[in-house]
Amino acid sequence: MTAKTHDDVWLAESGPSGAGCSSAMLGAIVSAIGLIVGIGWAWNTLPANEAQFVAVGLVIVLVVLPLWVSLGLRHSGSLWRVRYLGSHLAVTEDGLTITSRRRTEWLAWSDMTGVELRPMDAKLASGLGIRRINRMMAVGRGATLSGWAPIQRIGDFAPERGRPTQIYLDPGIFVPLDHNTAIGRCFWRFRPDIAEALGFRRPEGDPPTRRHTKEPDSDVDELLLCRGSDDGSAVDVVGIGRLTVAMNRDRSLVEISGESVPTIRIRRRGGRTTALVPIGTTKLSALKTTVGGEPIEIVLLKRNPFSYFEARYIATDGRGALFLLEAETKFLVSSAMRVSVGGLIVTERPLMVRRSIGGRIDVAIAEHTSGEVAPGEVALAVGLAAAFGTRTVRLWGLPLTLIYAWTYHHGRTSESGWPRTGVLNASDDVSQRTD
Repeated sequence: MTAKTHDDVWLAESGPSGAGCSSAMLGAIVSAIGLIVGIGWAWNTLPANEAQFVAVGLVIVLVVLPLWVSLGLRHSGSLWRVRYLGSHLAVTEDGLTITSRRRTEWLAWSDMTGVELRPMDAKLASGLGIRRINRMMAVGRGATLSGWAPIQRIGDFAPERGRPTQIYLDPGIFVPLDHNTAIGRCFWRFRPDIAEALGFRRPEGDPPTRRHTKEPDSDVDELLLCRGSDDGSAVDVVGIGRLTVAMNRDRSLVEISGESVPTIRIRRRGGRTTALVPIGTTKLSALKTTVGGEPIEIVLLKRNPFSYFEARYIATDGRGALFLLEAETKFLVSSAMRVSVGGLIVTERPLMVRRSIGGRIDVAIAEHTSGEVAPGEVALAVGLAAAFGTRTVRLWGLPLTLIYAWTYHHGRTSESGWPRTGVLNASDDVSQRTD
């Protein structure tokens, strides 16, 4: 999310940290206990009129006032915002200020020396469930100032007060690099060399001007179901053509090929360790994956039925870009996975894949994507589905499933969002069904 203030400063906010969420939850619990105890004490020890007055005062002080201050600071449009959860990026004509709960960093445009591959933040990696992969970061000599309290004010920082230090800025934490964002425009305006090296999308059209500006939703048609062959050997995808799915005899190699896509190869090294996935292992060190001959790395394969989170596969290209397949539903059982791509802030594609028990792979894709979905992304999604499957069970979703079944007892029989019309079979002629 980006927002423009009346001071002509562009702001972006990252997600809350685990420690910040825990502290906020603890504060809410303490406030609730204080409210209950205070009202109980007043009701038992004071006259009725005074007790009512005290109760109203406690509600105002412990509930209404914090909410009002929080909302006022959040939407005031001023740099003087409180940053308690996560981190905040403020971009000015002079440079950038990164404010988190306990620290503020400053990096001037003129002091940026280049872009380097650096290991990502440990907390962010832990939140994604992956190791610290390398990401492209802007580097320069700046200043940092640590705070004694776990709360900072945006803009409450002067560079001369800070301690000189090397600053590493990962803008993908705050904004999607492939979107036409205001912060991306600032990078292109003040340091186009850094913007190009980081992979910011070049500015197009008029700059965003509304207070809460976000990338407009793509004009995507309803997803079209492309049904694969029953033996799992091929699937014809609208706008792309036929994808051939091949697996060798010992099921240690999955290969996806086609005329308009790079060849995808996922190879298992060593013996089979599980029968739960077609390729025979979920051990990351035993897998080697290439796209068009170039190596990529699978950094997460999560299919544990006892996990709180839905099933998820994540691959990276070694420069910080991520490719995600996630279970299509948050309920008990899912047979399809949706596709997202990007950096730490990912963009969901109008694309889903599903592998049946017999091996057939179906693809659901928008019929008119205007180049939004790259052929390589479709091929990689099909390759991951063929190698690891898509049917998942999430026992933590049982309560949600019961609630859903109770509320919608006439509910649908398939996953939300998975198309049931507009079927394109693998035997159909797709030559006339291209964009």
